[in-house]
Amino acid sequence: MGSLQIVLKKALANDGLARGIREAVKALERRKARLVVLAEDCDKEDYQRLIEALAASTGTPLVHVPERAALGDWAGLTRVKKSGEVKKAISSSVVAVTSYGEESEALHFVLEYIKKNKN
Repeated sequence: MGSLQIVLKKALANDGLARGIREAVKALERRKARLVVLAEDCDKEDYQRLIEALAASTGTPLVHVPERAALGDWAGLTRVKKSGEVKKAISSSVVAVTSYGEESEALHFVLEYIKKNKN
């Protein structure tokens, strides 16, 4: 999960994230998504099925994470005060990576994880 967090932060810095169901579906339909991250605690079962079906039909790798609150934080949706306190925590059920940004060891680890679990 730590490597995935780093990959998402680097993609965010490179403007390569589609956050939320609407943006993720657009990225998948346009075949721009290179990786999709879906929260297991998503409260809408229809969203989960839609994302899983679109990812399967486009051949986009899908990674599950346990909590949408953590996914929202990793995707840069949490607002932090100057003092370091969390001002507003926004969760996200799905995030699509459209551009990884710079290559890193974490990216290679995540890609290897996807290859191992694909087979």
